[in-house]
Amino acid sequence: MIFYIGGSPCAGKSTAAEHMENLTRCKVLHLDDFTGETTKAAAKDSKPCCSEYYALLNSENGTDKVWMRDPAEQCEKEIGIYREAFPYAWEKVQAFLKECDGFALIEGCQLMPELMHEMGIPATEYICMIPSPEFQLEEYPKRSFVDIILKDASDKKAAFDHWMQRDILFAAEMEKQARSFGYRVKITK
Repeated sequence: MIFYIGGSPCAGKSTAAEHMENLTRCKVLHLDDFTGETTKAAAKDSKPCCSEYYALLNSENGTDKVWMRDPAEQCEKEIGIYREAFPYAWEKVQAFLKECDGFALIEGCQLMPELMHEMGIPATEYICMIPSPEFQLEEYPKRSFVDIILKDASDKKAAFDHWMQRDILFAAEMEKQARSFGYRVKITK
């Protein structure tokens, strides 16, 4: 049996997967651990959203160019990045599944509902987790990587606010996609 947890950042996907791993001894793939690798592979293959992201990030004032953009534009670009990186992520999934026998659980943001639908994943094998805006705004600042990602921002508060608005828009889009394909949605509160 294979089960997938997709959705938005900071929704509890990894935590849910860890609980399932402890309860069932299933094998778990945390696909977000490979996001840097898969997006860099897509950029290397000249995929436009991934290439643009790395070009911006590596330019002068790159952190500001990425995080001070309009949140709606950031959301659109993030969805594009996940779409472009998905074939590389799916290779990771397939390699993982070859090593598994029994129950396997795969979780990560790259498992967007539209992409899971394209792969023919049925509603019985997928759930989309998204955070409520309140949960996201309470939990995100606790994550150690936030300071690392925004360390070079000229206005860390504004950059973080844009990031949170982007992720609120992203969560709404993931919920919309999931419901349109008949996938279950879990809103973390």
